[in-house]
Amino acid sequence: MKAIHLLCRLEGGRPRNINKDKATGMVHSGNWDFMPEEAEELVGGWIYLHEKKAEPSYYGGQVTGWYKAQDDTVARTNRIKFIFRPVIEGKNVKWRGQSHVMAWTGGVVRADCPHEK
Repeated sequence: MKAIHLLCRLEGGRPRNINKDKATGMVHSGNWDFMPEEAEELVGGWIYLHEKKAEPSYYGGQVTGWYKAQDDTVARTNRIKFIFRPVIEGKNVKWRGQSHVMAWTGGVVRADCPHEK
């Protein structure tokens, strides 16, 4: 099983580019610069959203799917939106993976927390 940690800044106390479907309770997060093959690896895995890499996640859950999105405000316009079921275990998880200054994601990593099994 795989997991991913992403920087998802808060604006006015709310996560950027996050939409919750009130009917299903599922969350749509994007627009992320991933290849479809990477996104597919994460289905069934975990997503964690962080304000800063040095801080634990403030939101997260189990990835149930993804879809392609277009973002004409950036150079690489082909983007991915993840669909996930938010759970309490998605909070307070330490950043894992790449952590250099320019990293906006830790990259796809192996799930190794007890709730990720």
